[in-house]
Amino acid sequence: LVAGMIWGNLPGGLANGITDNTRKFLRNIAVAVILSRAGLTFKWKLTKPVLVNVVMQSIIPQFVEVVTHAAIAWYLFPVYPTFAFALYQGAAIAASSTAVVIPGVSALQERGFSVTRGPCIVMLCSIAIDAVFAVWFSAFVIEFVFPNEAGGLSLGWKLAAAPIQIIGGAAIGLCLGFVLFWLFNQFYVR
Repeated sequence: LVAGMIWGNLPGGLANGITDNTRKFLRNIAVAVILSRAGLTFKWKLTKPVLVNVVMQSIIPQFVEVVTHAAIAWYLFPVYPTFAFALYQGAAIAASSTAVVIPGVSALQERGFSVTRGPCIVMLCSIAIDAVFAVWFSAFVIEFVFPNEAGGLSLGWKLAAAPIQIIGGAAIGLCLGFVLFWLFNQFYVR
């Protein structure tokens, strides 16, 4: 992250040739790598007994962090035209905590701590759900920041579409996961 900020601000325009599509692609790859790292340590047998804790530990703190950040930003920076701008900033900032936590928790597990049970199992699963919720919530809030680009849907339709987006995204992710698992097993030589 720091290297990217330095590279993008060096004099001489070194990053001028990088298109917006390339930037988006690299961001998506980074999120995929981070979530894959958490997903590779996911074990359903260990997670099932603490599933309620996992969901509550991921969504509730994420939502509180987003709203708190937005409220403080709205108070400190009154230049925002609407509260949705501050809410979007809060969602974007809260999403970045995943990249900080996963390497530390993975390092603890590599040293043998909390491999079969304990807080690392709950944290890794919560982080994955947290990241997915943060990405979805950012996309959801941006429809309020730029309402004309959302197809002119009313607030009621946007709220009604939220569960469909979450469930549909989870279903597509599961299907793709099974397909990739099958492909991996076809070509992986043990």
